[in-house]
Amino acid sequence: LASRDIWFRPVQFANAPDGCLYVLDMYREVVEHPLSLPPVIKKHLDLTSGRDRGRIWRIAPQGFRPTQVPNIDQLPLEKLVQLLEHPNAWHRLQAAQRIYRQQLHQAGPLLEKLLQESRSALGRLHALYALQGLKQLGARHLLRALQDPHPQVRRHAVRLSEPWLAQDSQLQKAVAQLANDEHMQVRYQVAFSAGFLPSQKRWPVLAQLAQRDAQEPYMQMAVLSSVSHQPGEFLAFLVRHHAGQLWSQVGLRTLARRLVEQVGRSGQRDQLRVVLEVVLAQSNQLAQGELLLLLARGMGVHGAKFQQQVAPAHPQAASVLKQVVQRALAASGNGELAPGHRARWIRCLILGSYEQVGTVVAARLDPREPQAVQLAALTTLGQFNHSEVPQQILQRWRWLTPALRRRAVELILARANWIRTFLAQGIQQGVVRPGELSAAQWQLLLRHPDAQVRKLAQALRKPSTARAQVVQKYRKALSLPGDPQRGRDLFRKHCSACHRLEGVGHELGPNLAAMKNRGPEAILVNVLDPNREVNPEFVNYLVITEDGRTHTGMIRGESPTGITLVREEGKQVTLLRSQIEVMQSTGMSLMPEGLEKDLSVQDMADLLAYLMQAK
Repeated sequence: LASRDIWFRPVQFANAPDGCLYVLDMYREVVEHPLSLPPVIKKHLDLTSGRDRGRIWRIAPQGFRPTQVPNIDQLPLEKLVQLLEHPNAWHRLQAAQRIYRQQLHQAGPLLEKLLQESRSALGRLHALYALQGLKQLGARHLLRALQDPHPQVRRHAVRLSEPWLAQDSQLQKAVAQLANDEHMQVRYQVAFSAGFLPSQKRWPVLAQLAQRDAQEPYMQMAVLSSVSHQPGEFLAFLVRHHAGQLWSQVGLRTLARRLVEQVGRSGQRDQLRVVLEVVLAQSNQLAQGELLLLLARGMGVHGAKFQQQVAPAHPQAASVLKQVVQRALAASGNGELAPGHRARWIRCLILGSYEQVGTVVAARLDPREPQAVQLAALTTLGQFNHSEVPQQILQRWRWLTPALRRRAVELILARANWIRTFLAQGIQQGVVRPGELSAAQWQLLLRHPDAQVRKLAQALRKPSTARAQVVQKYRKALSLPGDPQRGRDLFRKHCSACHRLEGVGHELGPNLAAMKNRGPEAILVNVLDPNREVNPEFVNYLVITEDGRTHTGMIRGESPTGITLVREEGKQVTLLRSQIEVMQSTGMSLMPEGLEKDLSVQDMADLLAYLMQAK
């Protein structure tokens, strides 16, 4: 439905008894709330225009002829039941409402006949729900509906059978068989309804569904909802009956890990004991560590607190935890292991205390280490609520790559005590440049609930006085008329080494189309004070290799074995991590300060004029 009338304001639809669609049209010139309109605009508008013009539209097929609509309240019972299979939903719903509202119990036999004989799946479905509304629905009706040829009837029959599933063995068997139904929506409903089965019959059904559909996130959710308060028992069942597939199939493995985490959240001592039996039975020590890690995550504790909570639940738990931490410490620094494998071990170190593992984890923040290893180390450090963590990160800040810096800032800004250290020992002492935090992150700090954080942020957010003076001087360019053609020539001369526009230049710096959307003032500030706000992706790095050669540029790519630097005019160099002797960030944007030495105020006006109109 479309209209060229700009006053057309459809606000409601209705399916009518004649089979047409009716549209309620508010029909107003202005629909915005008066408080949302600026006064300068509001004074030109009549906010009441159209208040007497609301209308109702009927959308009908061509050649439509109205038919007589039955009076539902006066229909005989047989005709009323027949309407439950009418092709128009209005008739079906009105009939169903009357049967329920007036509790027409004498309709029971007619509804049973409709359920058995109707050729309409909708009619059979309405018959089921009408019988339920009259409290006449029984197991015999459901057994028939569970074998219905239409999947939606079977799906609703599964749902309606839930009150009987604890006791009725025939319904239990019929619902269990639908765990292998060809239609996903039927199996999905079985996963939810299986929670009403007795435990000994519930686990095989859920296991069958998990084997077939565990790769589907929604099915995993449905299965977990039916596990109820026994996630450990279901995990033990999967281990006993499907151990060969449990850890090899991605879907089943993910489900098993979520079950472990669910046990941790539940806080049930009996389920914790069952899961620990499963964990300790694993022959792979890394698998043990990762399952214990999930358990700790679910419980919301780690280190010594986690050890204190699991030790009473199983006599071997403390010993195995100690072995896992020791093995993780050894594996974290083993360069012969694959980076992904080492990262998994490093994440397991959260099972130890900070005093035991903190220094080892921080040591992995080394430019010669693969990015996966360094990211795992950062993530692990971030989970220890220890005052030394931000200091450990700041000590290594100069060689952290952009991706690592983004992750480090996210972790540090999550804790107020870490933020204070980061501001005082990082930004205030020049280790971290203010421009390395985004505008959004500065806003978070300036509005932080901690008064000390706000005070520090306000003191450190001030831009360089010298740069601020240059920016203020060149603000005149914002009001001067500019020559786009001269601006194009200036762009090619001064900017094209790092920026690309209209097919000219090298695309190293930020996207100028995005900058254009921020307006000429934002471009002016970024050109003249490029270090006021620096995206980590555009920070310049200095790398010295073992042979004494020095390389500078932005980090454009990382792999487990090397990094790629890129500099002006797109020149690239790839260095092996094993060759790196020193790597550190200059903290500065690749774009240099001092461009005002080559550009007059009028030049800046011309450049801005070109940038704002370029495509």
